[in-house]
Amino acid sequence: MRLTTAVLGAAMVMWASAAAAQKPDFSGKWTVDQEKTQAANPGQPGGGGPPGGAMGGGRGFGAGPMTIKQDAGTLTTERETQNGVMATVYKLDGSETVQTTQRGESRSKANWDGSALVIVTTRRGWTAAP
Repeated sequence: MRLTTAVLGAAMVMWASAAAAQKPDFSGKWTVDQEKTQAANPGQPGGGGPPGGAMGGGRGFGAGPMTIKQDAGTLTTERETQNGVMATVYKLDGSETVQTTQRGESRSKANWDGSALVIVTTRRGWTAAP
């Protein structure tokens, strides 16, 4: 009876660890729900992005479609902008990623909170969590 309980207990711990380790793959083409974005970010120009809607050239936060590519260590977002494709790479281990754009330098940290991916981006003058 003790051996059965010990084996069952070990199996449950391994199953719980495997379930907690499963992380979603966000790869694919995405579009922003402008109405929900605006509602979740009241008073923010462009729906929560930096002033002027920098992510969409003044058209709102991420107004166009976005393609996401993901592997075990990184998540890459690609958006079509007036100046061509803008790619942003996030390291998924929580280490900082520095991005340089025409609007300046931003710093991002991405890490997993269970099965949720949390990305925090800071830039002089604003903070956004995409």
